[in-house]
Amino acid sequence: MNLIIAGDFCPIGRAISYLNSSVSFVDPKIIDLIQRSNISIVNLECPIVNNECYPIDKCGPNLKSDSRALEFLSRIGFKSVTLANNHLNDYGSEGILQTINSIEKNGLLYVGAGLNLSDAERTLYINSPEGVVSIINCCEHEFSIATDDAPGSNPLSLTNQYYRIKEARELSDYVILIVHGGPEHYQLPTPRMQDWYRFFIDCGADAVVNHHQHCISGVESYKGHPIIYGIGNFCFDSNAYREDKWNYGLLASLNIINKKINFDLIPFKQFSNNPHISLLTDDELLKIKAEIEHLSLIIADRTRLNDAYKSYLDSTIKSSKYCFEPYDNRLLSALYRRGILPSLLSKRKILKLQNFIECESHVEKLIYSLKK
Repeated sequence: MNLIIAGDFCPIGRAISYLNSSVSFVDPKIIDLIQRSNISIVNLECPIVNNECYPIDKCGPNLKSDSRALEFLSRIGFKSVTLANNHLNDYGSEGILQTINSIEKNGLLYVGAGLNLSDAERTLYINSPEGVVSIINCCEHEFSIATDDAPGSNPLSLTNQYYRIKEARELSDYVILIVHGGPEHYQLPTPRMQDWYRFFIDCGADAVVNHHQHCISGVESYKGHPIIYGIGNFCFDSNAYREDKWNYGLLASLNIINKKINFDLIPFKQFSNNPHISLLTDDELLKIKAEIEHLSLIIADRTRLNDAYKSYLDSTIKSSKYCFEPYDNRLLSALYRRGILPSLLSKRKILKLQNFIECESHVEKLIYSLKK
């Protein structure tokens, strides 16, 4: 039994012109892999907006597509989509409702979102030749999370995922957890991610697969179970990235043989100079395999993983501090980042912010007040 998991699908830019075209921009060999799998699932990284609705206020871009995107996914063989990601709510509750309605009309299954929090936590159960496979999907907290009375994505939570995994363990033969999380453009898991994803295996998950970083990462086998820390984009065009790590992705191919899960990683290139999704040349394949092996060696050594993460954090100090500065337009931001404008955060203010963010009770109050 084979299960194919793909990363972020957001058909914008050059991909739009292909959605109605009879000319496919996906390598026939990739389509064949998807269509031959028993279970195939891709992350729908944007709402499906067919009728008028409006973008929400948020950080970052508001992404969307229309029902042609789902028709395309069905055409190349995907049977399911994950919806727990940071863009699902880009066009508000109405956009989410239109998305779910369009998914159902196109005969696809979905997991990771719902009409409210309880619905969003729902596990997807799929019958397969090897038994029942359960799919749990969740994401880190950004602007898309469901609440008790509003639609959205299923939030990443140690307690909630613990109970969902335990329940799925009793009701199915195999439990797959798909998470949308991690720092964007950073090719390693954070130490926290490694701790949590290993914990999910301890809870009973058979495999954990992660996407969101827009780049590939490494893998590890923990207690005999695969944790795949980053599979990159499946289809996500961006004018800013050509021949970049953004343009490489992985299909996670999970194979169940004699009640045991093993995996293959199938590298490909997407929307670089060539606006297609293609398998790699021999030279590119050797390079990517060496990169995955290098990243996996760092993941296997906690000291190296911690050191790499500290170096990454050191590189983000300026931009992280900027979030608390009063400069809020492009010119002032540029002047601040170049050291022309000073920081307006006093030591006392920084310590107060640190206390608000580190203390669980304080951060709950801070988040509530910011939302209000």
